[in-house]
Order: sequence, then C-alpha cells, then structure tokens
Amino acid sequence: MNKRRKIAEIVAKTILCCSILISCFYSSHPAIVMLSSFIALTSLLSLKFITSYRRHDLTMLKIAESTERSFLIQVKKRVKNGKPFNDELINLCDTATSEAEAKFKMIHGFNRTIQ
Repeated sequence: MNKRRKIAEIVAKTILCCSILISCFYSSHPAIVMLSSFIALTSLLSLKFITSYRRHDLTMLKIAESTERSFLIQVKKRVKNGKPFNDELINLCDTATSEAEAKFKMIHGFNRTIQ
C-alpha cells in the first residue's frame, strides 16, 4: 500500500511539472495551455487527496499508539503497586500493540524499531 502511494505521488508530481513546462513552452497556443493547465489542476488535486489520505493514516496510527500506551501504563501501575493483573488486560495490551504495529507497517512499509 505504501509503495503504491509513493508511486502515485511521484507520477502526480511528474505530471504536474511536465504540464506546467508544456504550458510555458507552448504559451502562444491557447488550446494547449488550457489542456495542460487542466491536467496540472487534476494532478494537483490528486496530490492533495494523497496527502490528506496519508494524514488520516497518521492520525489513526497516533490513536492506536495512544491506546497501546494507556494499556501499558495500566500494567506498569499495577506492577508498581503490587496488584495482580488479569489475562484480559494482557490480551488487550497485546491486541493494541499488534494493531499499532500493523498500522505502522502499513504506513511506513517496515516494522517499528524496539525502543
């Protein structure tokens, strides 16, 4: 998914630059300028959509990491206070960690590093 997005972004940027150059080079032909300007606008809108989609994915990753962090903090507090914790809390923490790792890999294309 990440590679496709990068390829789409590169293609849109290339089309945008080429269409602007074509408009500049053929400035005396209004039909070519209009067509290349329309293509530039379309590629610019595509880039806007791609970046907003990426921002949405990054927001979802932050939410998943925040959920993971809150479960880990709960486990840490229980261990620090000497309270026993049940398997349900461990399973929730494990699920939150795997969801955060999956979202990170989907966005960045590689696994999270161990901190």
